[in-house]
Amino acid sequence: MKNVFQNLVLSAAALAIIVFAVAPASAAKVKAVGCSADSIAKAASIVDGLPDTDANKLVGHKEMTDANQALVNGKMGECAMHVNKVMHMGMTKPAS
Repeated sequence: MKNVFQNLVLSAAALAIIVFAVAPASAAKVKAVGCSADSIAKAASIVDGLPDTDANKLVGHKEMTDANQALVNGKMGECAMHVNKVMHMGMTKPAS
């Protein structure tokens, strides 16, 4: 039984090493941001910079509306979540 447990632990450790080795490097470039005037302004500029034909532009406007509403209601975590969605949207390919 002890050998089975050791093999399971070693297998899990090997799998974790492989997953971290192949994780996209670009994911490390995007940091989570809080809900501040600066982060909201940066997210808004990302949405405004998207081409009008980009499907993400409409989604981005909705996320910004939701972020502002959450900010007004004092829900800072929810606001940060919406701002982060927009920030990640700016790092991805446009939807077609």
